[in-house]
Amino acid sequence: MGLKYFKYHHPVLKIFCDFIIAEYNESAGTNAMRRNRSKDILAYFEQNAGSAVTLLELSERFGVSSRQIKNYIRQINEKSGQERILSDQGSYRLNESLTPVTEVRDFSPEERVSILISSLLFEEKPIDAYDLAEELFVSDATLESDLKKLRRRLSPFRLTLKNEGGNLSILGSERDKRSFASYMITNTSYKGFMFDDADRFLDNGYQIDLIKENLIRIFMECSFYYNDYSLNNIILHLIITIDRLRNHYYVEESSIGLEISEIERSATEKIAAFLEEAFQIEVVPSEKSNIAAFLASNLATLDYRVINRENVSSYISESTIELVDYMLEKVTDYYLLDPFDDVFFSRFCLHVDNLIKRQKISHSIHNPMIMDIKRTYPLIFDIAVYCASLIEEKTGYRINQDEISLIALHIGSFIESLDSNRNKVSAIYVYSDYHQFYQHNITVLQNRFSKELNLMYTISIHDFDRERMKPDFVISETPLPGAVIVAPFITDEQMELISNRIRRLSVTKESDRFVESLCELTTENLFFTDLYGEDEFDVIRQLTDRLSGQGYFDDSFVESVISRERLSSTCFVKKVAIPHAIGHSVSRSFISFVTYEKKQNWGGEGITLLILFGISYVDRKDFRFVFNHLVKLLNKEANINLFSNCRTYQEFMNVLSQLARE
Repeated sequence: MGLKYFKYHHPVLKIFCDFIIAEYNESAGTNAMRRNRSKDILAYFEQNAGSAVTLLELSERFGVSSRQIKNYIRQINEKSGQERILSDQGSYRLNESLTPVTEVRDFSPEERVSILISSLLFEEKPIDAYDLAEELFVSDATLESDLKKLRRRLSPFRLTLKNEGGNLSILGSERDKRSFASYMITNTSYKGFMFDDADRFLDNGYQIDLIKENLIRIFMECSFYYNDYSLNNIILHLIITIDRLRNHYYVEESSIGLEISEIERSATEKIAAFLEEAFQIEVVPSEKSNIAAFLASNLATLDYRVINRENVSSYISESTIELVDYMLEKVTDYYLLDPFDDVFFSRFCLHVDNLIKRQKISHSIHNPMIMDIKRTYPLIFDIAVYCASLIEEKTGYRINQDEISLIALHIGSFIESLDSNRNKVSAIYVYSDYHQFYQHNITVLQNRFSKELNLMYTISIHDFDRERMKPDFVISETPLPGAVIVAPFITDEQMELISNRIRRLSVTKESDRFVESLCELTTENLFFTDLYGEDEFDVIRQLTDRLSGQGYFDDSFVESVISRERLSSTCFVKKVAIPHAIGHSVSRSFISFVTYEKKQNWGGEGITLLILFGISYVDRKDFRFVFNHLVKLLNKEANINLFSNCRTYQEFMNVLSQLARE
């Protein structure tokens, strides 16, 4: 049984098999996946020299679309610098006038693991390990290393890899195998809110547009509330279901542990009827139960706008309400946030209720914006990670990064809307008349700049004392040194001058506060270079070993940092890791920096800058400010390179101070 059989025998698995290779090679800066397919196509032409082959024949043989075949042929010709494969009226043949080039097949580690998954996941009969090693062009030792990686990937899905006398198979329920397939697809091939270039990976038998159209129709008939996240996850779930039912594999009869409403049962029957008619498959009762559970955990039957703190208990279980109460109380205290309002509470209850339902049936919703959220709003993502740890503490469910990022969307939408999170610039308005004409200007200023400007006083020129009042700047109807001068009826040009002044002062105030706070948190004995380790956990232990005995933290700090890192990587920004811990294990707040000449592995990412935060309980509000400002500086790769190139503490602080004030 050859490698091509493994890779393309199961069309759904082919999605993540192809894309995980593509994703790996994109990140590694290579084109290995396409090069391997190109080699197969070139070898086929060489074996059939003199024969013309149509696009359709090539497409069927290699399991990709005609458009992709054209792309591979173009790559072959571009690589050789000549037309190795000639086109003639829709047919292709080898250019025999050129000398063949022999290449060595070389699969990357990620390619190999991907092929192992697609080979073994839905295969009922064991596969010989030695045959796999030969097909993958690797030694037995390398294959064993790949199998260890595969075991780690399977474990969270209650799947195991069995090796009996060199015969390999994946053991587990049909439901868990489907969950794993869904996870692999959504975490490798699934980009954005729609399937990317779907005809490249799914044959026309899936008819994604038809599935989507009928789902929307059924949801409207049943008065379901849905969004793009849930819709696309349900589509993917149904595609996997169709593929398995076509091959006569069914989920096992079991209790799903969810209460299914009549509306959800009705929708399930309509979906089942559509699938049976459109795809000529039989949707048995156990499959209907599986679909119903997926609907119940991804859709809402009520409008968010009608839910409030008083009536939420009519729709959500008491245990979920208690969990959300506990979670928000802990988060507010831990990060020193303003209290969450009742509107947020009721909507967040609905989200958490569906999240718990998804955990019960081992499903999770996919969020294609996960990396954008993590890198653009790292502190909000960190708060969401803390929420996930509290959910795990109370329920035992380990929440994955996709679900964490959706929690971050809820938390972030509330935090970003609070005016108290904005640093206002202070000003005094100095007037020169006694008929109170200046009131017009005050009203205009307050309407325009209410979120950015704290207008401390309106005061007569005769009573003005800048030294005593100490505003950030002065707006005056009378010429004063450094003031923005305005007319009794303020003009658009003068409003623009005030806007520019507010913007500059806001940046300056924030930068000065940041540099001052940072200088209080770090010293020369907290700066290191080239502290390499086997992985992120080894580096954390090495670094904290060097800091121990200096009075910054107690023995529990190290495990707090490592526990946080295990929940979700703190590599929020490319090439930078920011491990941290907040709480009573830190007696004196600090920030430690490590710069690297060569990259250090950190959860699969290569970092050149490490920033370890240790924040005491009383200083936790400062952590929010310093953390956010530091991440802003690190959003530019050029800035990261400047930091990474620093070999002394003084050099590092000079760069930091300069960048903070730019």
